[in-house]
Amino acid sequence: MHAVGVAESRSSSSGTSASASARAASCAVRSSSSASLSPRGVEVTREQVDAWWADFRQQPRGGARWLNARAKLLEQYRPMLRAIAAREGSRLPSAVEIDDLVSAGTLGLIRCMESFDPGQNSCFEAYCAKRVRGAMVDYLRSLDWHPRLTQRRHRRAERQRERFRVLHGREPMREELLEALRGAGHSTEEADLIVGDSKIIPVGSLFGGSTSADGGAFSFEQSLGDERQVDPFTAAARTDLRAFIGKNLSRSERLILYLYYYESLTMREIGEVLGKSESRVSQMHLLLIQRLKSELAGTRKAEFV
Repeated sequence: MHAVGVAESRSSSSGTSASASARAASCAVRSSSSASLSPRGVEVTREQVDAWWADFRQQPRGGARWLNARAKLLEQYRPMLRAIAAREGSRLPSAVEIDDLVSAGTLGLIRCMESFDPGQNSCFEAYCAKRVRGAMVDYLRSLDWHPRLTQRRHRRAERQRERFRVLHGREPMREELLEALRGAGHSTEEADLIVGDSKIIPVGSLFGGSTSADGGAFSFEQSLGDERQVDPFTAAARTDLRAFIGKNLSRSERLILYLYYYESLTMREIGEVLGKSESRVSQMHLLLIQRLKSELAGTRKAEFV
């Protein structure tokens, strides 16, 4: 599930060609001014963006400078990402939320950063825009099987579920969810329809188990690990876990898992990508892992009842 690997470009002619490549990648900041504003309103010079690109292309993958450069570049290009999402979203029904398009586009942006070759493409934005839009279109196509009205109702229910999880640290009961929806301004009839439709999305197979073949526990993190694991029990559990994640988690939740476990971003860096605080991302991650482990344990127990 790793994004396309980047060819580590190590120039043999000192830093001159690397600097030229970085400047080609950062053409967004080439304007009449030598500086631009970051998404946080802080002035960013062309030289700073050039330096981030140089570190991203030359530093060892996963190292501190490489991770910092990637986080800075993601933040730098997030306005472009949101602009594309807003443009696409303006032509779509209200059931599709801009934040979901941004999440889908973020994965496309990461892949573009890793595959971009300034020797063949003079401008990163031009190279990236089409591919980011394609990632958003792929996401929209994945929704086609489900009626749009039902999608909208499911999203409303999921928002109230997430709010309840944050406040109480557990999943809401049906009556608690109905009460939350009524408190958000929905009539009793609307709340019933929203809760009913939110159950239409298939749960699918949950988890194969929470223990390994020798009886020892294996963690959620391990279940997302190396595909070469030969233990069939663990392999089956991993397959079911991924199926559950794909069908039952929101786009933002899946993105947190992807960026944390596969891209090795810190909570602070993920927060910058999602536009949330570090503490909020940490809280979402904790509740998400608790939810997955709870589902895993409950499913495993049911298999032996």
